Amino acid sequence: MDPESRSHGHAGHMPTSGPGMAISAWLTGVYFFIEMGIGLWTGSVAVISDAFHTFSAVGGVLVAITAARLARRPADEARSFGWYRAEIIGALVNGGFLLGMALVVIAMGAMRLTDPIDLPTGPMLWAAAGGLLTEFISLGLIWKQSRSDLNVRGALWHIIQTFVGSILIIVTALVIRYTGFLLIDPILGIAFGVVLLWASWGILRDAAHLLMEGTPAEISLAEVAEALEALEVRIPTNVTGHSGDRDRSAHSSLAGSGFVS
Repeated sequence: MDPESRSHGHAGHMPTSGPGMAISAWLTGVYFFIEMGIGLWTGSVAVISDAFHTFSAVGGVLVAITAARLARRPADEARSFGWYRAEIIGALVNGGFLLGMALVVIAMGAMRLTDPIDLPTGPMLWAAAGGLLTEFISLGLIWKQSRSDLNVRGALWHIIQTFVGSILIIVTALVIRYTGFLLIDPILGIAFGVVLLWASWGILRDAAHLLMEGTPAEISLAEVAEALEALEVRIPTNVTGHSGDRDRSAHSSLAGSGFVS
C-alpha cells in the first residue's frame, strides 16, 4: 500500500484550520505584549499571571494551526501515521511552559503577600477591557469550528480561561479602588496561578496518555471485548457462492482463539 493511500485512513480525524484561527492567534499574540507591558508597569500579579495565560492561549491556537497543517502531510515509510501526532508534542511543550509560569506566578503572589504595593487601577481596568474585547472576537471566530473539531476545541478552552482571567483583573482593580484592600491582588494572582497549575497538569496528563497509546477515556475495553464475543460471523464453505445450508458459525472459533483480549 502506497503512503498516500495509507494516509486516507486517518482523513476523517484530521484537524482543520482556517482564517478564524489565524486571526485569533494574531489578536491574542498582540494583546499578550500589551498586557505583559501593563503588568510589569503596574506590578500587578493578577495582570502578569493573566498575561502568562494569554501567552499560553496563543500557544494553544498556534498548536492547533500547526497540527492542522502537519496532519495533512501524507504518511511515508518512516511515519506510517503521518504527522498527526505533532499536535501532541506541541501540547506537551505548551503544558510544560504553562506549568513553569504557574509556579512563577504563585511564587510572586506569595512574596507580595508579605509586602503588598499600591496599584494604579486605571491601567488594570484598561488591560482587562482590552482582554475581554480580544477574547470576545476570538471566541466568535472559532466557536462554530470548535463544535466539530477537537483540536480547535482545545484552543477555545484556552481563550475561555483567559476570559476568566480578565474578569479577575476587573474584580481586583475595583476592590483596590473602592476598599483599598491591596492583598486582593496577590490573593487572586495566586488563585489564578493554581488554575494555571491545574490546566497545565491536564494538558500534560492527556498528552502523555496519548503518546503512551492509552485507551481513550470514553472507551471501555471490557465492553468492546464483550461486544466482539457476542458477534456471530457466518463463513460460507461453498466458494462457488451457494451458501446457506453449508454456512457455519465462526463465533466459537474466534472466541476460543484468544483474538479478543
